[in-house]
Amino acid sequence: MAYIEINEGPYLVQPESEAFHNDEEPLNVAENNMVWLDANDIRWINLPGSDDAEQGPNTAFLWGNPDVGQLSGRLVKLPADFSGEITSHADEFRAVVIKGDLTHETEGKDDSQRLATGSYFGSQGEITHDITTGADGETLLYVRTNGAFDIVEE
Repeated sequence: MAYIEINEGPYLVQPESEAFHNDEEPLNVAENNMVWLDANDIRWINLPGSDDAEQGPNTAFLWGNPDVGQLSGRLVKLPADFSGEITSHADEFRAVVIKGDLTHETEGKDDSQRLATGSYFGSQGEITHDITTGADGETLLYVRTNGAFDIVEE
């Protein structure tokens, strides 16, 4: 699967004489070559009553700066049968389902939908996303944001 971010346009094919390089490079990620962090390592993953944080959500930082106001990208791994919330405190929050599936609903709205691999959800401002993963295995999200977000298991 390829995820390509296009934030400005138009994107028209130009003649070779107008070619340029903007120093951006593709980021190739192998899941078995990641450093996964759990709730013992990260303060914004909260697992109330859980003695085994390794069984909860994990994250791996990919690029950027995770400070508020700075863009960053990371992977979030959610276990099978996970039910909880992702609360965004950012101006921009985008999540793409890379592996697995989940049910997503925006808190306070009746907009529940099943999201399969390749699906996307996002928000602007402080918003809580209620999520439930399927029973068939873990779900992997690519998250792009310019601020903090919390993951809380119910």
